[in-house]
Amino acid sequence: MKLILNPEMITKFEYEISTLTARSTTMGIEEFLLKKYKREGIEKGLEQGIEKNKRETALNMKKNGLDVLLISNITGLSPEEIEQL
Repeated sequence: MKLILNPEMITKFEYEISTLTARSTTMGIEEFLLKKYKREGIEKGLEQGIEKNKRETALNMKKNGLDVLLISNITGLSPEEIEQL
């Protein structure tokens, strides 16, 4: 089977590659993927840290006698989540 590439397909392929690699011509695919997943890992870690902080704050509020609905409004956690703390 012979693969036939027309100029339009080549142009589209090159465009897609440049989009995926953020138009960097020096970055290889491996470096691109490492950078992408590192960034995603940092973002996920930050999200987890924010959620942990919300739970710790809610627990401290609960220990100090604040109403569960008030804690929910302040932290964004559900009343059920707060009750489980």
